Amino acid sequence: MNIFLEEMTNEGISYTDALKNAQSSGFAEANPTADVKGFDTANKLAILSRGNAGVLEQYTSLLLDYKNQTNKFDLELPTTFSEALKMRLAYLKEDMNVYKTLQVAAIQGINFSPAIINEALQLQETHFFEILKTLQSLNYIVPVTQNVYAFKNTLLWKEIFEIIKLDENYYELNNNLISIFSEYTLSSNSIIAVMAQNIELYDEALEYWTQNTRLASYIGDTNLYTISQKQTLTFLDKTTSDKKELIENSIGISLNDPSKAKYNFNTIDEAIDYILEGIA
Repeated sequence: MNIFLEEMTNEGISYTDALKNAQSSGFAEANPTADVKGFDTANKLAILSRGNAGVLEQYTSLLLDYKNQTNKFDLELPTTFSEALKMRLAYLKEDMNVYKTLQVAAIQGINFSPAIINEALQLQETHFFEILKTLQSLNYIVPVTQNVYAFKNTLLWKEIFEIIKLDENYYELNNNLISIFSEYTLSSNSIIAVMAQNIELYDEALEYWTQNTRLASYIGDTNLYTISQKQTLTFLDKTTSDKKELIENSIGISLNDPSKAKYNFNTIDEAIDYILEGIA
């Protein structure tokens, strides 16, 4: 189907002649029903997407990207979702302001603040809102509220994030965002801690997760407390802290993890004092 559609579009020949050319060249069957009605392409898309509507949307969006860029229909579809997104993002780089907007959005997470993005990129406001509309039309993002947008699904965000982590300006963008978020009063410093981890600023990440631990203890948020402690364990050995063993043991005690808690205590008060020293 792609071949004779391309001939009709670019060479201006009739549908009948284009179909005959495709059949004589072996690109269409003698009974061209499957080719003409697009069943072959539809079957490929169904197989590649494995029935996932979000993946299917990105593959079909890739076909539209390719058509808009080349005015052709002969794209060989990539076999993995990651490769499909890499191709889409390559097209997006035709306008680096659009691409950078998506980068900064992905660094923030599946939900993100457009205001924070524009504070980082310093674009003219009307132009920035046109960029957001462009990313919506390309099936990357959707508005959630007036102040919050989101990627269309978690898988899309995760794959884009893994791709943009390899960009040369990834470290710089992360640093800019850390500086911006540091000026805000946040419900927790989790997002800054994650950004610091992303660019391997492990001492800074330890400080932010420690702040979160204190906050969680104060407000009684057991979920935030547990997350902060477990995140710290993932990179503790990469920090320069001279309290590594102390912190690891205090986390093991507070999370009731015997593999991390190497010391035994006679009283609860002794354990509490040890934990408090670890997060001091």
